[in-house]
Amino acid sequence: MSRNTTEGFQGISFGIMDGLITTLGVLTGLGIATDQTITALAIIITGLGNSFANAIGIHVSQETETHHKRQEVMKATIFGFISTFAVSIILVIPLYLLSLPYAIYVDFFLAMMILIFLGAFVARVGKRSYGVIIEYMAFAFIVLVISYLLGTAYKTYMFL
Repeated sequence: MSRNTTEGFQGISFGIMDGLITTLGVLTGLGIATDQTITALAIIITGLGNSFANAIGIHVSQETETHHKRQEVMKATIFGFISTFAVSIILVIPLYLLSLPYAIYVDFFLAMMILIFLGAFVARVGKRSYGVIIEYMAFAFIVLVISYLLGTAYKTYMFL
């Protein structure tokens, strides 16, 4: 792909990955430790704050690299915000439709499917091995396990 057709994809790929990892962590850890309503609200609030933080971080990062044009910086900034928040919203929807355990399973499945598509896209555009898909899924799984353990420990030892 040419440079013009890939403008903004850095923001999109960063936003999707970060939105997935953050949302899975909040969903799993807080979902285990608290209730469904608090978890859903936390995902929305965290997703919004994380979206702004990602957009600003991408913006500043690209501004420090002198080879980016202003238009490229703005595209990455906007796409980073939108993709991060969109992932959070997509993953909060099952919490309003299903009980918490099922919502976690559905969200994990959705996250894995999104990571497969993201990994395939990054491998194709970046001319990398499709092994990045396994790498991305491993990142998500590690966050899921750590968040689950922290949520379980909090619930067990804080008597919630």
